[in-house]
Formats: sequence, structure tokens, C-alpha cells
Amino acid sequence: MKNGFTYFLLFVLTVFSSCTETETKKTLFIGIDGLIWQAINETDAPFLKELMDNSWTNTLVLTEVPTYSSNGWSALLTGVRKEKHGYYINNEPWENTNLKTYPSFFQHLKNSYPYIRTASFVSWQTINEKIVRDAATVTRNGNDNGDKDYVMKDQYIYKEALKEIQCSDVASIIFLHFDQIDGAGHATGFDIKHSDYRKALKQIDEYISELFATVKQRPEYKKEDWLFVVVTDHGGTSTGHGGDSFTEQNAFIILNNKAITSYRNSSTDTLYLYHIPPTIFDFMGFPILEEYNWDGKSLIEFSTSTTKTEKNKNIKFNN
Repeated sequence: MKNGFTYFLLFVLTVFSSCTETETKKTLFIGIDGLIWQAINETDAPFLKELMDNSWTNTLVLTEVPTYSSNGWSALLTGVRKEKHGYYINNEPWENTNLKTYPSFFQHLKNSYPYIRTASFVSWQTINEKIVRDAATVTRNGNDNGDKDYVMKDQYIYKEALKEIQCSDVASIIFLHFDQIDGAGHATGFDIKHSDYRKALKQIDEYISELFATVKQRPEYKKEDWLFVVVTDHGGTSTGHGGDSFTEQNAFIILNNKAITSYRNSSTDTLYLYHIPPTIFDFMGFPILEEYNWDGKSLIEFSTSTTKTEKNKNIKFNN
């Protein structure tokens, strides 16, 4: 537990940051379950393709083995390896994991900045139930309205996220999880030769395009500084995933912000999904405390005192 002085110091740092920054930091973090990144280039996903081409993009990211969704989303939300979070087998009872010791970044924010509004909208409710665990200010699950169909769950999450983005007091960090691409992969195959997989990607591409547009249409947008993060949790082969093949392990990370120029696989260093929480915290200006025990480091060194060109000289690649 933090003592009173630590809370006071965090409060002072936050107030000081808000006084010296001219724009309010916001993050839209979008996770697309089971998306093979090559499909973005080879099928009807024009928005994501343009985003990849005009962002910091790395398609050499790896999911730890076993390549189950529980493992991928735990790494993306906790910032630690599987040996720490312990949730790497799908549907494993929460009590058998270490997520109480290594919680999601939502829990760290709730502990240190309880007044900061956050949101977690997920199609696969297990993410909120077992990983986020009531730590986000606002939560929505794909099955909240009784739907069992992946497509309808994603549609519900998309619409709820649009409502949140349109709020004047929009959450500082919004996390979304879409599941229908993974569902199509399991049904017919993780391959663009299958029409169901292509159709699912086309739908999610349209959703993300509209989400980005809605952010930029906000009346407050000119006074805000948004980081957009788009990732997947794993790849796939045939109609499954969980193994150690490169096709199953291969993931991607897209980072987009007005201060980031375009980069594509500018390092051969191996990157993992657990780099995302420290990257978001670094951008938001939240101190990355030792007690988090994160394995990842920020992929980009965000600094308010450097120019756009200088910032991109400081890109980090850390194992």
C-alpha cells in the first residue's frame, strides 16, 4: 500500500502536469481479437491500411506461448509476462492466476488516481470479469443485452463506445475489444481466403474508422491530445490458435499521435504485448512506479519538451 506522502506526491505531479500542459491527454486503445495483420493489406480494410501506413507500426510483435486470448489480453492490460500474471489458459479459474498481485493498469489507476475516469468496453466479457475486475470507471460487456452472437456483441460495444466518446467528460483512457474476427477465424479459418473472415474485418474497419472520426469531431478536440493504440492478441492457423507457430504468435502494434511520424518495423528487436501499459502511462504522464513490476517499457519516449522530429529519435525497442 502507498503511504500518504506517496499519494500526495502523485497528486502534486498530476496537478503540475495539468498546469503546464495546454492539451488534455486522452487514449483510445482498441484491441482486435485474432486479426492476422497481413489481412489488412490484402483485403477490404482501407482505414486500417491507411492507419498502418501513417503510424508507428510494428508487425513483428509476439504473443507468448500458449497463444490463447487470456494470455494475450492479460499481457496487454497488466504489462507483465505470463509467469507473473498466470492467466495463460483460456477459461482458467481466476483464483488460479496471479492477477491479484499483477493487476491490470486500470487497477493501478484506480489506486493512484481514483478521480480519473476510465472505460473498458469488451465483446468478450471474460476480460472485464477476470482481468479488469471492476477497476474501470465504466464497463460494458458484449453480452450485457443478452446477445450471444459475436457480430451483435461487437455492434453493441461499438455503439457504447461512440456514446462515451461523445461525452464532454469522456474517459481519459478508453479500452475496446472486438471479437468477431476471432469468431470468424474459429468458424471458417484464420485466412483471408474465407469470406467470413474478410467480412468481419471489413465491419471492424468501418467501426474503427467511425470511432476515430467521432473523436476528431469532439467540440473539445482542439484542446485534447489523443493517442490511438490498435493491437491484436494473437494470430491463428487453420481454425485455431494456442500453439507456438509463428503464425499463431505473430501480432502487431499501431501507435498514432500527432507527434509521431510514420515508422514501419524500424527495429528487428523482439517486441511483446506487455509493452502497451507503460507506453500508455508514459504518454499520459503517469509515473511508472517500481511497484508495478512491469516487464515492458514504453515503446516511444514521449516528451513535452522536444520537437516532433526529436521525439522520433527517441523511439525505444525493449525486450
